[in-house]
Amino acid sequence: MRGKLPGSPITDNMLEARNVILDNPLKMYNEAELLYDRKYTCPVCGKEFASKAVRTGKALPDGMDFDLRQRFVNLDPIKYYVLECPKCGYADMESTFEKVNRFELEELRKNKAVKSLAANLPYGIRDHAEALMHYKSAMRCDLVRKAKYGKRGYTALHTAWLLRSWRVALHNAGEPVSDGDPMSEKEEFKLLKYAYTNFREAELKESFPINGVKESTFDYIMAALSYMLDKKEESYKYVMRVLHNDDLTPVLRIKAEDLQNTLRKER
Repeated sequence: MRGKLPGSPITDNMLEARNVILDNPLKMYNEAELLYDRKYTCPVCGKEFASKAVRTGKALPDGMDFDLRQRFVNLDPIKYYVLECPKCGYADMESTFEKVNRFELEELRKNKAVKSLAANLPYGIRDHAEALMHYKSAMRCDLVRKAKYGKRGYTALHTAWLLRSWRVALHNAGEPVSDGDPMSEKEEFKLLKYAYTNFREAELKESFPINGVKESTFDYIMAALSYMLDKKEESYKYVMRVLHNDDLTPVLRIKAEDLQNTLRKER
């Protein structure tokens, strides 16, 4: 493999700050200082509320996982990717929170995406357990609103990434993780499988970009998920589709070539 790949461009100032943390692993940082209050209006019930968001440039990239989960040195932004209305319980990824069509609104209001899990949570910094409650709300809302398969897969994939981030944080802190824990590899595997199943349906029934994901990125994610689910032949087919796509970023090409080489050795 070719080593760590950047999740996003790193400026000189960010690199300096990142090196300070890496050189001083016990150095504390104040997560609250990296966040700010951002206001939103719920498209389902109209309530205005605030949620914490990560300040631009404050999350310091530290590479990317095999399946494109971005890693960061100083905080875990994925904890804040989901918004949940504290009044009606509508929840979704921040990037698509306001994108609710007429039919979905009717379904959400009729079924009352209600009993908000966020209503009883303290406002402010989230730990991984609290973040998981928001993600579960988003997955529930995807079902209630009869969201497209691509969207369901996208939410599930990010929920799996949250569990992985949580587990890594516990391992780094010297805490054990068992199969019965909510952030276990077993639970992550279930979510990855669910994401894969929905993405397969989306590929058959939806057009690109699927939930905002362009074809080359989608195919690579499918190649990675197929590999992780031990579907090696399928993974190879997807990775070849990626490499024959003209709309391919340098980072994605490197990852696809690495996966291709891995698959060839295993075949």
